[in-house]
Amino acid sequence: MTGGSASSPLIFKNVTIQDGIDKSADQDGTLIVNHVATADIWSNTTSATFPSSKGVKLDFVTNDSVLDYWLVANTGIAVPEAKDAYAVSGLAGMTGTSAFVANRWLGTAYFELNSNATNFTFALDALQLSTDATTWVDKSLPLFVSTDAAAKSLTIVTDTGALSPVTDNQLHMLVTYDATKQETQLSIKYDTNSAVGTTAVSEIIEIDFMGDLTANLTPASLTFI
Repeated sequence: MTGGSASSPLIFKNVTIQDGIDKSADQDGTLIVNHVATADIWSNTTSATFPSSKGVKLDFVTNDSVLDYWLVANTGIAVPEAKDAYAVSGLAGMTGTSAFVANRWLGTAYFELNSNATNFTFALDALQLSTDATTWVDKSLPLFVSTDAAAKSLTIVTDTGALSPVTDNQLHMLVTYDATKQETQLSIKYDTNSAVGTTAVSEIIEIDFMGDLTANLTPASLTFI
């Protein structure tokens, strides 16, 4: 599983599967559950916008191996409500007593798995950011943080077969479906420099989804901040 990329506002590290996890932070009456995958959530050093936010809410898309998930925050960061309390939005939240800083361990996501699961898949499905930990703003995924906060959009080029070369203020996306694996892959490469006439090409970002989502992963699915 790819944990993230240099251009992601969040990155996931230390993904493991464990038994006997204390689930009390989820506040649903269950204390110990077995067969749980964990993933540490870090803010990314290359994101100029995200680490200054006071809060984050996230929702994951997973495969059938995952029964539930919840968050446990790191020191200095709070989980204001249990995951189950976000039933309407499907978002589990974390807020900071001070601004989130770059390259900081924000907390850990726990994924309860079926007892016979040997692997699992997850990716961010929805994300909200807040600068005051009170007002939350939806950010559709994939999410990109520009080097210039005033830059709101890029010209999106939908490629077929392979990602073509990126030129000034372009984003190239490629959506493929593997029927054997029943998995959709979104591949993206884009210009990280918002200045006209100057191009700095990102690494390729790849996100895998379970099932055939080729009809849903379109340029309209992308939001830029």
